[in-house]
Amino acid sequence: MILGFNVGRLGELSLKETIDLHRELGCNAIEINLGEADDQERMTRVKELTAEDLAFFEYVSVHAPARDMVYGEDDLTKRVLGDIQELYERFHFKYAVMHPDRIKDWSIFKDYSFPVATENMDNKKEIARTVDSLKTLFQKVDIPMVLDMNNCYVNDNTLQLAADMYSAFKDRIVQIHLSGFKTFHEPLYETKQAQIIRAVPDKNLPIILESTVTSEEGIRAEYEYVKNNL
Repeated sequence: MILGFNVGRLGELSLKETIDLHRELGCNAIEINLGEADDQERMTRVKELTAEDLAFFEYVSVHAPARDMVYGEDDLTKRVLGDIQELYERFHFKYAVMHPDRIKDWSIFKDYSFPVATENMDNKKEIARTVDSLKTLFQKVDIPMVLDMNNCYVNDNTLQLAADMYSAFKDRIVQIHLSGFKTFHEPLYETKQAQIIRAVPDKNLPIILESTVTSEEGIRAEYEYVKNNL
């Protein structure tokens, strides 16, 4: 099983200390959350990471800035994508995960060598919420997909949508996002929504926990709860 967390800074711990905590816990996957486009402090911390810092993990991805960010032919896009390219050249992550509703022009990626993946969206978004919408997207751009179980749940709490998306796109899906839901991305050990975990259609894929845990104790509790229910 390839399992780990989407991580930023945890409390008073530095980013490197936070990563070490996940490694010591036994996580063999990690997704580095790049935060918001204007969060230069976080990007500076991420740029301090070396390949050695992440060498323990079997699977490494990054989550590109999404909120208040539109990717197009502008200076902010060039700066953000340039930063992601620099990270790729440093530790060769598997994918940069992008929210498809934030991409104004997919051709912007042609000037960069890092691999891009997109994901299904929640019920607040206008695209990528359904199988048909994703089919339309993939007719425009042929890229891998991250199956977000939380986003499936908020669109269909029976989770049949997750099964349908897997059936339609299983040759494209490269990663799973997993978390609980009350209002956002609550920890599963708190929501006790084991049905979301059990609905993961392929447990051999890398699974990244996007749960909003804010303490070392919470990380440990979430990790054990998910492992025990997978």
